[in-house]
Amino acid sequence: MILHPYPTVTQRTRDDCGAAIVSSILRKHNIKHQYSRLCRELNVSNRTGTEEPDIVNFLNSKGFRAWMTYDMTVDSLINFIDSEIPVILIVQAYSRSKKEDRYEGLTNYGHYLLAIGHDGDRVIFMDSGLPFGSYGYLTKAELEKRWYYVSEDNRKLRVGIVVEPPKKNNLIHIR
Repeated sequence: MILHPYPTVTQRTRDDCGAAIVSSILRKHNIKHQYSRLCRELNVSNRTGTEEPDIVNFLNSKGFRAWMTYDMTVDSLINFIDSEIPVILIVQAYSRSKKEDRYEGLTNYGHYLLAIGHDGDRVIFMDSGLPFGSYGYLTKAELEKRWYYVSEDNRKLRVGIVVEPPKKNNLIHIR
């Protein structure tokens, strides 16, 4: 199993999953922040949640190298994880039915996940919707069904926000 642990952060409302994911990334890299201020800086709203460009711009302002991709594959996601580079995904959080996995055509249940590991047929995530201290996983087949965002012109996009950590020199000469 490949797992690059990230702090678990539980979202406080149904609209702040993006802020919770960013908070986890900041905590991993010892960047102090206040969650309520972070939500304001990311423009979290109860209408749209957190917009992807706000996440990218905020992370870049903190020294990360973050960018969006619209056609990522599961294989390329695994390659980033293997390189210790987390990726924020937008997936459909809920199906139409509790009894079966039906995500086709859903457009209004977007949810951010942070991909941090994999093993065999599973991809492992820090999911702010899970109980504190827990990681979640989706099989690759489940991820293939749920990993999409529908654009304004009705195209299904595989959105990934790649987040390269800041380059820090933590080695200090003791004098």
